[in-house]
Order: sequence, then C-alpha cells, then structure tokens
Amino acid sequence: MEYTLLTDLEPHKKHATIQVCVTRKWLFRGANDNAPLQHVDMILSDQKGNAIYAEIPANLANQKAPDIEEGRIYNISRFRVCAAKNGFKVVDGDKMIQFTFYTIVKRVIDPPTVFPKYIYRLTPFDQIESNIQTKPNFLDVLGVIIQVHELTPIHIQSQLNPVLTRSIIIEDLSNTPLKITLWADQATSFSLHDVYDPNTKKPIIVLFVGCLPKFYKGVYLSGGSACRWYFNPTIPEAEPYHTSQQTRTIALQLPHALNHPPTIENKEAAESKSLYDLIRINPYDFPEIGYECTVTITEIPVENKWWYPACTKCFKASTPQNTVYHCNDCNWDKYTFRYKLKFLASDGTETAEMFCFNNIARQIVGKSREVVLRGVSEHSSIPPDLAQIISLKFTFRVTVDDQSFFQENNHPNVLRINSIVTAHGRQQSLPMQAHNLEQQGPSTPSNTSKLKLFEDSPSTALEKLSTTTSTAVTKKLLYPTNDGTTKPPTSIDITDAENDDIDEENIEHDAILDNKGKGPAATIESPPKRFKHGSLRIKEKPDTKSSKN
Repeated sequence: MEYTLLTDLEPHKKHATIQVCVTRKWLFRGANDNAPLQHVDMILSDQKGNAIYAEIPANLANQKAPDIEEGRIYNISRFRVCAAKNGFKVVDGDKMIQFTFYTIVKRVIDPPTVFPKYIYRLTPFDQIESNIQTKPNFLDVLGVIIQVHELTPIHIQSQLNPVLTRSIIIEDLSNTPLKITLWADQATSFSLHDVYDPNTKKPIIVLFVGCLPKFYKGVYLSGGSACRWYFNPTIPEAEPYHTSQQTRTIALQLPHALNHPPTIENKEAAESKSLYDLIRINPYDFPEIGYECTVTITEIPVENKWWYPACTKCFKASTPQNTVYHCNDCNWDKYTFRYKLKFLASDGTETAEMFCFNNIARQIVGKSREVVLRGVSEHSSIPPDLAQIISLKFTFRVTVDDQSFFQENNHPNVLRINSIVTAHGRQQSLPMQAHNLEQQGPSTPSNTSKLKLFEDSPSTALEKLSTTTSTAVTKKLLYPTNDGTTKPPTSIDITDAENDDIDEENIEHDAILDNKGKGPAATIESPPKRFKHGSLRIKEKPDTKSSKN
C-alpha cells in the first residue's frame, strides 16, 4: 500500500492514508491539570523524518485516544488537514491533522525500523529569551545535567491544591546554565537512578523537548505535559558534548526516591456564601483565602475589553510609547495580549460582576486568546468563542478587588476570581432573582425560578441569553453619533459610567487603544478591529405594553 508523506498532505486530499510513528502524546487541560480535557495532542513522524502536530478533540478522546500508544506505528486515514495554530507550535509547519468521527487508526504489527526516534529543533540558550514573544512556541534544548533539585510543592493562585515541581540545571558547550522546571507528573517521573553512576560520575547529556520559555527572576524553561526528555541521545548535535565531556566528572546529588514524597499541605477550606451575602460584606471582612460561591455566567458586558497588552516578563500592563508598548517596571518593549475577562454571574439570589486574568480565563473559555481573536469581526464586538461561556456554571473562590476598598457603599464593587473549584458544565436555564419574578406578576408560574434558554449552542446570540424576560424589562442599546454625542430614545436617561478596567496593579487600559481598537501606531501588533463603543450604555426600562396588560 502506498502511503502519503506528511509533507504532501493537503486539505483537499480527503482520502490520504499515512503511516506514522506517534513520537509524543499528551493530554491538554489548559493551565490547570485538574481542568476538563480540551484535546489530546500528538507529534506524528513518517519514515522520512517529517513531523506534524495532530489533535483529537475532547468529544472524541474516549473513542479515539485509548488505542494510540506513544512510540507505536499506525496507519491513519479519514482525518482532516487544516492550518496549523499560530502559537504554541511543537513542530514547524503550516498544517496540522485533526481527528474526526470517521478517522480510522490501525496499528502496524510488523513496523519498519526506519522511523526516527527523536523529533526536535534545537534552540541555543542565548536565543531563548528572544522566543518569549507574542506567540511563544515550544522549544527543544540540549545540554549536560549539572544539578537536580528535590521535589518542591508550590501554590498557584489559579489552583486550590499545590503542585509538585522539580528543577533541573543543564549547561551548554559554553558552560552557560539553564533552569528547566518540570511540573506535576513530569516532575515526579524524572529520575537519573538508571542512567547516572555515582562511582564514575560520568556526565549525563540530556535532550529536553516540548518546553515553554518563561521569565521569572530570569529566563527558564517550563516542562508540562508536552515535555519529554532523552538521556544521552544518539543525535549529531550531541557528538560535541560527548567529545568535550570525556574526561569530565560531575558529582550529582540524586534526589530521594518517591517512596517518601514531600508532604503537601492543601489550602484552607473556604466558606461558601451566596452572592447576596458576598456583595454585602465589608471588603475588610473578607478573609485572605476568600469565599466560595457557585454561579452561572449570565452576561458579558459589551463595553468591557476582555484582553490587555502585557509585558512578557512581568505580565503587568504595558503602555504605549512612540511606536511600541513599553513596560516601565522591566524597561521592556516586548508584549503579548492576555486575558482580562469580565462578566456578570448569578446564583439566583443576586447578580454580581466578576473578573479574572489569563490562566483562569482560559480555563473558563476553554480556548487560548489567539484562537478567540480569530472570531473577532466588525459585526460583533464579542467573539463567538467568548459568547459561548454564557450559561456555564462554576464554583469559584473569590475575593474583593482593590477598587472595593475605595467605594463609599462599604461592600464589594467587583469580585475577583482566584481559582476554579468545580466546573459544573452548561446549564439549560439561567438563574433568576426573586425580585424579578415578583415583577412579572401572575403570568409567571410561581414554581418557576429560572429562565429557559432558547438555544444551547456556542453561537447563541447574547440577547437570547438575557437574565431578564421580555415581558418585564426591555434593554436599550445607545451608541454615540459621529460628533461624539449620544442620541437616546425619548424618555431614556443617559448616565455616565465609571471605567473600572484595572489590571493587577490598578493600571487603566483605556488609553492603550485608539478609537479603532489598534495600538499607538500601525507598526505594533494589536487584536483585530473592534467597534468604537464610546459611551455605550445599557438602560433598563419597563415595557409599557406589558404594564398595560
């Protein structure tokens, strides 16, 4: 049988069959390893050494993924070839493979031995920092192990329970050190006991693949579920290391065996409260660990931006200076657009505004910021991938934002989400508050406490997912005219609203974009064009027709 090489794959070739080795396979759950599965990822290689990224969607994972093992050879057909992702690439190339319901996977019983063992593209140590850009990709590095740290539990703000990490220090041929931090399962599975001899102290050369470049108190690589390592790899680039290390000895302090893993102290349990209670608590009475609340997302305010330009080192907001975005704290001009997601949520007792930043927002949306930006158009200020979070139910751990301490009403203005406790999935109806039910009168059944949704689709229009019924309240959208004034309908009052779009350090972002949604100059990167909302207001007004009835 004739097989198609990976380099010859094209979207229009629907009947191609490939024979490939599954070089790597991992589960992608976003920033939280305990989050719901988003997709199964793989690196496939053919007999010529060509490689391609492949993805199994979450809804097909149970059907397609269990029979695929890392390191095995398979014949695969009836798959979809599409454009590769813009960022977080594991291999080079402009195409990727996506499994479908019809994809057929057959294991090769007597596979040929010509498939490459290693798929990599080495990055020199001195070029890693330049890869911390707006579209970071996974990097592969080669070096000599000079130090291995013990397992260390650390607390991450977006997760309730601590995560085990392990740091490995390697050196290149110029003796430049580089730290690689492994996380969770990768940290616990890393071991040198089978390859390092404490008597001869012979250096161990290692090839790390699938690492993300990071910056925290210096440049380092982060190894998550996509990361793999190979000791003393038989690749051409390793030959200079073998030559230079022939007479060298390295005394490594091997970590303790996992028979006695470090004790992990879970975070203190937080008290659960309703939104009605939360927004009536004095901000100074909030405990440091916050409170838990279970809510359903009901609305995304159209006037709020859901992203901000962030410094690639400290992730604080960068400000426009001349033709670039600049971070004054780091004196750094490289930036990326990160999530700052705001929405309204309700639990039936009250509706409150909530916000979260990059990692938590990505868990809620289920997609990266790059993917969401693809759906931005002039016809909708909110991308479809963002709109689909309406009706999703979560248990959050929340605290107050800094602005709440400056309010005169002595209760939180906005709740900040510190972590996701539980994701309950999509709900068939949205919670309604008791006072809204009373306004509806006898026409609403007394035993109905929720508003039924018209559709349950990611493309559902936001106006169909309103938390108020058309028989009780009408929402009017008011847009500014070309001269900057606003023309309201008769008897509608327009009031000024404060902008509370503040990042972690209370830095306002309204000045960052001009009225076309672009950066301070055409030469810097910015998200696609957005509507000029100006002083867009949403005003609730009783429906006069309904009141007469």
